Amino acid sequence: METGQRNMFKQKLRNNFWDIVFFLLLLVLTVLICNLIVNMQRKGEDRQIIVGGIFIGTVEDDGWNQSHYEGMKSACEDLGHALEIEENVEETLSDTEKAVQKLVEKGCRVIFLTSDGFGHNIYKVVKSYPDVSFYTISPETKPANMTNYYGRMYQVRYFAGILAGMMTKTNVLGFVAAKSNAQVARDINAYLLGARLVNPDAIVKVHLTGGWSEAEAEREAALKLIDEENADILTYHSSTDEVIKVAEERSVYSIGYGRLSKRYSDSFLAGVVFHWGTLYKAMLQDYQRGSVRTTDYYWWGVSDGAVEIEGFSPMVDTDAYTRIKEVRESFASGKDVFLGKIVRNDGKVMCRDNERMSDEALLLDMNWFVEGVVVDDE
Repeated sequence: METGQRNMFKQKLRNNFWDIVFFLLLLVLTVLICNLIVNMQRKGEDRQIIVGGIFIGTVEDDGWNQSHYEGMKSACEDLGHALEIEENVEETLSDTEKAVQKLVEKGCRVIFLTSDGFGHNIYKVVKSYPDVSFYTISPETKPANMTNYYGRMYQVRYFAGILAGMMTKTNVLGFVAAKSNAQVARDINAYLLGARLVNPDAIVKVHLTGGWSEAEAEREAALKLIDEENADILTYHSSTDEVIKVAEERSVYSIGYGRLSKRYSDSFLAGVVFHWGTLYKAMLQDYQRGSVRTTDYYWWGVSDGAVEIEGFSPMVDTDAYTRIKEVRESFASGKDVFLGKIVRNDGKVMCRDNERMSDEALLLDMNWFVEGVVVDDE
């Protein structure tokens, strides 16, 4: 480099010295801020949370409560969180208030309410702890610190209906259910729609027991469906597997619900199950990150790994299994259960051709049954 060029370079360097210094300082500051954000995020994600769970029964019921507990426990273990629980809590304000108070005193800042009955009747206790995040199975979640979560069980009930529709000989499918609410109605309707997809003559006869864990009433209802109403496949929506036991005794086909913990005879065709751990882990990770949701609920389905039909019996023929697989694959391209014309059992059209029922309608407003569902003492 010639002398003149060197001098010009030095002059430019002197003239832009402070600009260069400012740029370097800005670069260093940017790096520091980025590191600070990353570290803060890591600390937020790594901090231990004390999680609370409230259950309407024992977590060793081999059914609904146990499936929630195992999913919650698995998620907490994966994320390094502590878990405190309250069992056998009635879905009343007084019982819930006592259970919540105990969990809050133990340091819980996230509390899961694992039954549909923990809804509007406990708003008072939820509002009393604005710094605690409550997650409930109930779709009623008006308080700002309360969020709904559930699995799209109706999707796999639809698959189970296909299975039942292809396996039945009498065309009468028996369904024992605890209560007639939106959660139960969705499942029953999806079951019938699945059955009608492959068997237009299939009907679903429903007996309600009035409670989630009413083993005696469930047994009586199952026996009546078999002995008096000619049902040759039974399923249920309750916390116990009493219906399966009756089906096993009478050599009748059955389809399980909620949790598969044991192997029954080959007459047990399959089970529709929740994989709660997947959903609990996602909710806790969102809570850790302080994520703001764009919706008021978590409602995960087949594509999310939250619900599944599994444990197929050797008695399930290849055609039934293949048909379920084909329909399941169609869900990935936009098909769903409550899509197209759907008629209520009094003849009223609830969904027209090329229409899809909204999540809000499914969550809150499904207090009716589709054509082909017969409810005992409705």
